[in-house]
Amino acid sequence: MIGQNVLVTGGTGSFGVALIGALLARPDGPAQIVSVSRNAAKRYELEQRYPDPRLIVVPGDVRIDSDLTAAVNGRMIDIIIHAAAEKHVPTGEHHREYVWSTNVDGAAHVIALARRCGAQRVVALSTDKACDPINAYGESKREAERLFLAADDDPYDRCRYTIVRYGNVCGSSGSVMPLFVRQRAAGVLTVTDRRMSRYFMSLSDDSDIGVYQEPRGVRVWSAVGFVAWALAHMNGGEIFVPRLPSATILDLAESMAQGATVIETGIRPGEKLHEDLISASEAERCYDTGAEVYAILSADRQPRPGWVRVPHGWRYHSGQYPQPIRYEVHA
Repeated sequence: MIGQNVLVTGGTGSFGVALIGALLARPDGPAQIVSVSRNAAKRYELEQRYPDPRLIVVPGDVRIDSDLTAAVNGRMIDIIIHAAAEKHVPTGEHHREYVWSTNVDGAAHVIALARRCGAQRVVALSTDKACDPINAYGESKREAERLFLAADDDPYDRCRYTIVRYGNVCGSSGSVMPLFVRQRAAGVLTVTDRRMSRYFMSLSDDSDIGVYQEPRGVRVWSAVGFVAWALAHMNGGEIFVPRLPSATILDLAESMAQGATVIETGIRPGEKLHEDLISASEAERCYDTGAEVYAILSADRQPRPGWVRVPHGWRYHSGQYPQPIRYEVHA
């Protein structure tokens, strides 16, 4: 990565801020990092947090192709990390066109930008909700996945595109943990369904959010660490999925309640009881990489040496083996 230029869309979101901090701290870090965000207040906060001359913070909305062109401003970009997205499930149900414009049109604009600026690699962040989607948000992210995989199949496109698909990031904006912290102060925590389960991962390797380790010692990935792994190991055309622990939302709420009451409010429109990360049809093209990561390959792609195809009929969803989870903020 030494001497390379990196563009981060959604650079002022929870993930973007953590990623940029990790990249700036690397001894082999990039020459420049261009952070694109439509949030003025958060752009200012990012500049104050990382007063580093390698960081260029610019306004831009992925829904607008010309914004990305202006953000690059004629620079050659080697790597694009596409994190910008509209992620709120209820928003998707009530404002479908807005979510589609951000997540699908935004993906198309990133692909066009990668071709214009000579990018070599693109890592696009996806979500468990793109697997067998039942809501507008999931449908938009699944379509975005298809766009990136199609771009990687384009023989005239020299850029390589890879997707990372994972579950809930502990403590990120929009996650349930900060909500429970706020509700705890009022004395009542709300869960939509007592049976509901979700996957969890930390935000960064040095996160102050404590998450549990599975009894068998499976690594608990961080979002930043997983994207860094994908960037280092990608060939293009893969959907990388980490092995993640899962827990019930009720267990999480009760571990955080500290005397507050936990009540059930009913499942919301477009909400799944359990989360899938790999569907039954995708499992037919899925391989265990041996690195606590699964890789879903297109039909014409060959696995790397040492990758093992998962068993026929194998599934990967959060309701299979939910385990105790704890939440703590380290002093």
